[in-house]
Amino acid sequence: MCAIGIGVLVTGCATDMTREELAAEYYNLGTAYLELGEPERAAEYFLRAIDLDREFVEADFNLARAYVEGDRISSAISVLSSLLAEDPQNTTLLRMLGYAYYRAGDDERAREYYESALAENEADVDALYNLGVIESEGERYEDALAYLERAEALDDGEDIARALGLVLFALDRDEEAAERLVGLTDPDDDEIDVEVMWALAEIDRRTGEFATALERYRAVSEADVDDPRPRYKSAEIRLLHIDEEEAGLADLRSALERDYSDTDRLELLLADLEGTRRELVEGIIIDAGFEIEDGQVTRVE
Repeated sequence: MCAIGIGVLVTGCATDMTREELAAEYYNLGTAYLELGEPERAAEYFLRAIDLDREFVEADFNLARAYVEGDRISSAISVLSSLLAEDPQNTTLLRMLGYAYYRAGDDERAREYYESALAENEADVDALYNLGVIESEGERYEDALAYLERAEALDDGEDIARALGLVLFALDRDEEAAERLVGLTDPDDDEIDVEVMWALAEIDRRTGEFATALERYRAVSEADVDDPRPRYKSAEIRLLHIDEEEAGLADLRSALERDYSDTDRLELLLADLEGTRRELVEGIIIDAGFEIEDGQVTRVE
């Protein structure tokens, strides 16, 4: 018996195969390389399969997948467009073209293809989810919400819960956002979902759950040591809400050392402080390169 392995095709056995059988073996090799995360090698084998069998539609489709994963987006669009011309109502092709255009940065064309997929199947969860992501990234949150709520009604998976939770957070619908986001990431995880963790920390702060907020801000800080925002928010909590002055001042210094520059927020902090604590905070802000006059904070050029 002849064995086909990754990157190996025994010539003596290949001569006993029909063109279609050999094409199928090349297709299997391409699929294996695709699963291994080697799209360029995968594309080579899919092209060999297509050369042997011009009617091998699956090889064409997987070639397009390999092109997308290898960031050869224009090549992927060309292959997918040819396939769609032969099968214009194929929702898989419509979605894949939508994704290819999304990867190309053409949200308008991506939206067109995803909407076409929905026209063929209004319960197409992938199309609904991807449209929600596109609208969310464009900060069209109400439109994103409409798509994602439809997707959630069909599929309660974590990806949809995450996307919907972040959109609800952006719309200041904190309770509903937390329902979707809590449990998706934990401060003690080896790798946290930073975007979700930040949203949960902000929700905790706004609802007065300061201890939990601090824990989540800490996790964000550890995941991205250059981000000044969680350090600043921790400083606000400690200086204004739970009376941990020393730790709060340290957090404020740490944030300003990382170029925290939201002067409006600094002014609000000063407005809520008084006495010695206000003087200490003013000194830290001035040492970081700002001027303070009549409560107004400006960066020194």
